[in-house]
Amino acid sequence: MFESNKTDLLGPLIAQSTCQLFIIKPGTKELLIANACSILLKWNSKHYCISNAHVLADNNIENNFFYVGNGAYATMGGIITSTELPATGKRKDDLYDISIVELWDETVMALKKRRYVFITEKDIRFKHQISSDDSIIFVGYPSSQTKVKPVQKEIRPKHFSYITHPVIKDIIGTDFTNEHHITARYSRRNLYHPEHGNKVGPSPRGMSGSGIWLLEKQAAEVKPFLIGIFSEYDENRSIMIGSKIDLSMGIISGG
Repeated sequence: MFESNKTDLLGPLIAQSTCQLFIIKPGTKELLIANACSILLKWNSKHYCISNAHVLADNNIENNFFYVGNGAYATMGGIITSTELPATGKRKDDLYDISIVELWDETVMALKKRRYVFITEKDIRFKHQISSDDSIIFVGYPSSQTKVKPVQKEIRPKHFSYITHPVIKDIIGTDFTNEHHITARYSRRNLYHPEHGNKVGPSPRGMSGSGIWLLEKQAAEVKPFLIGIFSEYDENRSIMIGSKIDLSMGIISGG
């Protein structure tokens, strides 16, 4: 397992392809508050945002925005495809919890101008068979760590990451399986801040839709590969859960 104080593990690929999503604070006209996360992807010359269905689906897409700096934000618009609403009618029962948005060109331009990057096929590890020896990293933006200064129209997000090993056994009492999901233990005491090293971290709330990355050692360097999309956490069991990226790519390829 890689040491969690190695700041080079969180390289520009992860940081710049993980994009925070915002909503307008109820009762205000333009004050943004942190909502969730997304991964930016370029596939077959098209640009996508991958996140969770509980974040973007069911008419929520129009309420989410990208912050692009200097008090400006870009509308989360485009063609959306999501996993079906479960028979219960409750999105919380969606085991796969995926939404894919094919972004408008103007949104893509605004994100690139902000120096976000879109990962490509070479940055994804398809059909990865999870091993207990894998080192994986969850990276996202907890809501409590994003500071909004409405007077200056400034937003300062802070990303956190947790380096861990996956849980190989199916989680008892749930329908999550290793065939379609990735689960891992987490401890708020071991969450990793790229500036300050290990510290007691925030709740993962707000990290929904962020990436799960495999850290693969290649010669003298460590290279990250996207293997999943984080969707939820169980605070009582200290478990983070996400769907394998193959499910998201299946939606894109079939759409």
